[in-house]
Amino acid sequence: MSTVEISALERFILWSFRIGLAPSDPALTHRLLHRAFHSVRIGAALPHFIRITTHVSRMWHTMQRAPDIHCTCCNVIGHDEWRLLQMLAALQARDVSQAMRHLDVVLPAGGSRRVLPAAMHVAASLSSAGWVLHPINLQIANQPLPSPAALSLH
Repeated sequence: MSTVEISALERFILWSFRIGLAPSDPALTHRLLHRAFHSVRIGAALPHFIRITTHVSRMWHTMQRAPDIHCTCCNVIGHDEWRLLQMLAALQARDVSQAMRHLDVVLPAGGSRRVLPAAMHVAASLSSAGWVLHPINLQIANQPLPSPAALSLH
């Protein structure tokens, strides 16, 4: 799936996940996300969003998992990025069980319960601002992830 096929809001959240999950200087990441979230008037979501990305990146590091997250300029949506977007869309639709199913695919056992409270705050903040994420159909979602050796870096 291409970023051309999704809304500007979904591209913003995708970009934010890519920035938040990238291994870089945390202070620089925080400043960049702070400026972005406040410029689009969803600053209340930022602390919770940072909590999501912090928990997710720590769990992936502990799992020694190479996530399917692309660079900010890539127009392809990675499997894990898609799952995180769908988790927020499900929470906006008040479908917690669907959100948990998306998280359970990309996080270790029990990890979704750690991320869920912050994700609920982000989804609520987006809804309060009038921003609605839509479920995105991705054919590959029901297929197993490729082996780490088959993943390409973007």
